[in-house]
Amino acid sequence: MLDFAFTSNATNSTNTTAIDFLQAYLYSLPSQAMQGDVAAIAISFMLFFLGIFLINKMTEALLAIIKRTILFFITGIAFYYFLKTFMHRLSLFGLTTENIIFGLFGIVLGLFGLTLSFVWLFQSFKYKQAKLKLPTAEEIEAKPEKHEESRGVFQTIKQDLLFKEKNIFTIIIYLVIAEFGIFSSPTKSAPTAEIGLTFFLIFIAATVFFIRKIYKDFKTGLTQFGIALLVGYILSVILGYFWNNNDLSTLLSLQYFATPSLVALITGMAVSLFMSSR
Repeated sequence: MLDFAFTSNATNSTNTTAIDFLQAYLYSLPSQAMQGDVAAIAISFMLFFLGIFLINKMTEALLAIIKRTILFFITGIAFYYFLKTFMHRLSLFGLTTENIIFGLFGIVLGLFGLTLSFVWLFQSFKYKQAKLKLPTAEEIEAKPEKHEESRGVFQTIKQDLLFKEKNIFTIIIYLVIAEFGIFSSPTKSAPTAEIGLTFFLIFIAATVFFIRKIYKDFKTGLTQFGIALLVGYILSVILGYFWNNNDLSTLLSLQYFATPSLVALITGMAVSLFMSSR
């Protein structure tokens, strides 16, 4: 009984501390964002979008424009801080193997992500204009024939990347970009591993609920989430060790939940889910 009471009190204390930390973090979001914290900037943008969605009844086309504009800004900010940190590391350490590998990887993905964001934003404006434009009599009477086209592997990947935001390739791309941005900016981690683990479990539960709402095929959504979570965790450990100079023993223990790696993982997953939402 004494052991149970002690465990129960410890759990309640952790939950209370987690709630206090969450409140303090939300209050500090504006100042953290102004200091260049990519995680705070991304969360602020997503909360802003959620507020618009809940308060105003907007058309689907307008919501898509706002969402893709926010995604474009998040990607650009994350890429900017990555380039800033990369140039700083070059000035300190020169062209080391780590700087070359991570630098090229981040630059290629960052440019690719910005290009995708711009293409999707441009498509949103075209769709909005098409919805507003009334069809002519000739367009109404015209009945174009449908032609089935066979697509190769590379054509399929290209089509999916450019037009399907729920594709696993695009989800991983934005996950990686967000994580690079988090590690390249000032980041506020959880004060203890227990609090970090609590937030991680809450995030997992909220994500499963979110996937159930936005995916027609719940199993497909869970599969993509599982793959992205695995890739995100591995990348957060790699970046935490090479890019943030954390001890590998720390990253492979429960202390992982009190490091910037957890912040990068959760923020990267949140950005990916936001990108693939309706």
